[in-house]
Amino acid sequence: MTKWYSDDDVLARMPAGEVADRLEAIGETDVALSLRQLAPRAAERTSSFSIFDDLLGTTIKPWMHASHIFGFLPKSPSADASQEIFHPGRIEPALHLRNGRINITLNRLRIAEYPGRGRRQVLFDFSAQNQLPTGSEDAHFSMTFRADGNALVGIINYPLFIGLNVGQHAMFSCYTVNVQNDQDETLLSALDSEVFKKGLKLAETAQPALAPLAEITVGLTKAVASRHKNVPVQNIQMGLDFGGTRLGARLAEGDYIAVQVPFHAVRTWDWGEYTLDPRVGEIVRADDGAPIPYNYFAFGISAYGGGDE
Repeated sequence: MTKWYSDDDVLARMPAGEVADRLEAIGETDVALSLRQLAPRAAERTSSFSIFDDLLGTTIKPWMHASHIFGFLPKSPSADASQEIFHPGRIEPALHLRNGRINITLNRLRIAEYPGRGRRQVLFDFSAQNQLPTGSEDAHFSMTFRADGNALVGIINYPLFIGLNVGQHAMFSCYTVNVQNDQDETLLSALDSEVFKKGLKLAETAQPALAPLAEITVGLTKAVASRHKNVPVQNIQMGLDFGGTRLGARLAEGDYIAVQVPFHAVRTWDWGEYTLDPRVGEIVRADDGAPIPYNYFAFGISAYGGGDE
């Protein structure tokens, strides 16, 4: 699968000078000033950490993190079933999906906080590998959402890919951009059309149009992400298989969750402290019902059935 976006194509891993320019343009002047005062060595550092980790005394915000933690919420047969969340490496794979077809939907998008002021427009780019007997092809789907800070975006079961072909493993990636350039907001309004809201339907044979469509979609996303006032925030790659190393992740029917967290939280995160609140459909702390204090999204995987054709 083509790696369409570099690990450095997110705000937390860009050079401090470039980040300061972008943040200053959207009103994050205090953080921009702190970044300009960093030593040159720290300003150019790129690693698993975020450049914001060097800002001692600065209030850390959810969009400053470079790392993600992944969880899995199994498909439940009823509303009363367990709402426990697991690491994707601890689950049993769904072997009936091997060499089959799946549907992928965007089921949750929580914006704890993105940079800037006022209501945000979020560009969400999701890509997957469509695996066929004759080879694999990359598929891309992009959409935009309006979001307030500290809010769960009003979205559920939003179709991304319908009938994606899965071989011995599955590959996914996701990239989000906070759009505040007015001209780009107009350009991206096309993604709100009914054509894009129906998801990308895939066939069991090669589709020559997929490659140029993917290149156009990625080109648009990269152009928007590089513009003045626009800020790329999250970037993940996920590979799922049907059995492998203990550090890997399995493919099953249910919801995969990606939470943008500080690097130190990756080692201390405990999914046992969180659960799905079935009353509102939000992931919350099990002890006090508080929502996850970070940005996260969840995409669902289900078997493709004859009724979807």
